[in-house]
Amino acid sequence: MNNNLLYSLYYHITNRCNLKCRHCWVSSGDKLLDVELTLGGAIDIIKQCQELGLESVKLTGGEPFVVSWLMDLVGFLFDENLNVTIETNGTLISEDIARQLAHYNNVSHIAISLDGSNASSHEYIRRVPGCFDQTISGIRNLTAVGIRPQILVAVHKGNLDELADIGSMVTDLGLKSIKLNCIHGDGRGNDMAASNETLDEDAIIDLFDSLEELERISGAAFQLSMPLALRPMKKMTHHLCGSCNIVHTLGLLPNGDFALCGIGISIPELTFGNYRDYTVAEIWHGNTLIREIAEGIPDRLGGVCAECIFKKLCRGGCRALAYVDNGSLLGPGKMCQWARNSGKFPESRLVTA
Repeated sequence: MNNNLLYSLYYHITNRCNLKCRHCWVSSGDKLLDVELTLGGAIDIIKQCQELGLESVKLTGGEPFVVSWLMDLVGFLFDENLNVTIETNGTLISEDIARQLAHYNNVSHIAISLDGSNASSHEYIRRVPGCFDQTISGIRNLTAVGIRPQILVAVHKGNLDELADIGSMVTDLGLKSIKLNCIHGDGRGNDMAASNETLDEDAIIDLFDSLEELERISGAAFQLSMPLALRPMKKMTHHLCGSCNIVHTLGLLPNGDFALCGIGISIPELTFGNYRDYTVAEIWHGNTLIREIAEGIPDRLGGVCAECIFKKLCRGGCRALAYVDNGSLLGPGKMCQWARNSGKFPESRLVTA
């Protein structure tokens, strides 16, 4: 039995989105799933999760603010004293919504996507004219009520030289935190990878090495996911992103399917069943893939992760990407296995015989 507590629900509340981002890993856009949960269905699932230890809910999509009852759900989570984080493109955050979010002080973190320092570069990725100004307006509405969102930048070769300008723009907006997410070749991002627009591993390492200079120029604080094993000692505690806590996390898709985070939208074998057929407890305690994760991380991680001295801290990084890369939930982290195969993995970070 999986005795791990379920701390976090990662809820893709809808696959609908008002933008058409060329890199979207869940291929959001027009409504793609025939049946989406109602507010009542979502509340029922969350109540079941609370019985298993639930502490926080991440609301993402698609674009969560296209859902008419989103703020009703946030209000319920407030009443239940559950921590809330929201990922959004920011275009639909009106003055009224910003005031409501400020009232619900359980909303501890809002992340807004901004991929360029001007309309041209941002809208190249987001593919809807006018969305740059709408996103900036949403950010200003939040800061006006005292909310300081984190900015998410989808990094590709086309905006790599703009990062300092994005940082300066973000500081001018009264914000500080920027998280860089390098676009991967999954979902619609496959087309960007095929056209050589995504960064390879060497370029990602170069980007990580440039963060201090970007911060000096712009005044912003940058984060980039980089495995501990590939960091110089002096940067072990700098520019950190939180490690994946998939052992205590359950994904919920718009149609009520339970899944590994949200990747089940594009990889059906990583869905665990639908709430109409199973209780959350039956899924959490009985699903073989969930047990594989709970029992296998970190001790059964494969490849270079099995040899790494940091595996108990890092836990192999994103398990969804590991599955995409090698078809195993316990496969090695992509960056580290690349480094091992290419002779660039530090020998000092390996367990000695």
